Amino acid sequence: MLINEQGQVVARGSRPLSISHPQAGYSEQDPLLIWQATLEAIADCMTGLQRPISALAISNQR
Repeated sequence: MLINEQGQVVARGSRPLSISHPQAGYSEQDPLLIWQATLEAIADCMTGLQRPISALAISNQR
């Protein structure tokens, strides 16, 4: 999400990620696919951006 100084969301970007379950109780994700999805989502947010970015925050859900 791109948020302006007034706290308004001005752009969004997202990509789906797959989770594999090789056996019961195990979950795995490919870190390279996570990185690629992150870059693509950021690129979506940056499309048409009129001003430079002044801060960046990254969060994830486990």
